[in-house]
Parts: sequence; structure tokens; C-alpha cells
Amino acid sequence: MIWSIESYAGNIFDFLVDLHQDLEAWDAEIHAMATRDKKIRKIMTDHEKKSSGMMLSYIKEQQETGYIRKDPLFIVQNILALYQGLTELMVYGMTQAEAHRIWEYQMRTLLDKPGSSGSKNLPD
Repeated sequence: MIWSIESYAGNIFDFLVDLHQDLEAWDAEIHAMATRDKKIRKIMTDHEKKSSGMMLSYIKEQQETGYIRKDPLFIVQNILALYQGLTELMVYGMTQAEAHRIWEYQMRTLLDKPGSSGSKNLPD
């Protein structure tokens, strides 16, 4: 059975943040270094390709079940950008709770099926 990403979106975010706890500042530094160092940029690019590939496979499975109708690559790119952006904002002071709220809202919006009512407002 394939579980839906939307059902577990908040848990996924919290898991990833906990997994990378105390590494947010390092992540920001390594990304900055990648802009100047070709070897680091290649390592980061290879890592992103591997992560994207794994996510893409999962999203395609979700699409085959009919749960997701949008372009899987579009969804993966948005998920990665959202996560990277939120974790960067957490380095600068955003709380995990606020990032979690934004994550859940954006995931519901991104994965909203055509014709459904969707989520119009941020959750309280």
C-alpha cells in the first residue's frame, strides 16, 4: 500500500528537520561554498539528483494511483525548493512551528486535486 504524501506532509517535514537538526547553518554554508568551489558544487548537484530521483519515483507511484494528477517533476522541484527555503528561513529565526504551518499549507495547495475545494487559508 502506498501512503499519501499529503496525509503525512507535516510528519515528513518534522522528520527532515529533526534529521538535519543543528545542521541548518552548515547547510547554508555548504551551499555558499558550492557557488565558489566546483568540487563541492558537483557533490551537491549529485546529491540533489539522487534525492530528486528518489522523490520522483515516489511521486510517480502516487500519480499512478490517481492521487496526484500534476506533473511529478514539477511537484518534486516545488517540494525541494519549499524545504530548502523554509530551512534557510529557520537559520534566520523562523520557528519550526511556523515553518511547519507553511509547509503543510503549501503541500495541500501543491497536491490539491483538480476540482476539489483546496485550502484557501493558512491553518490556525
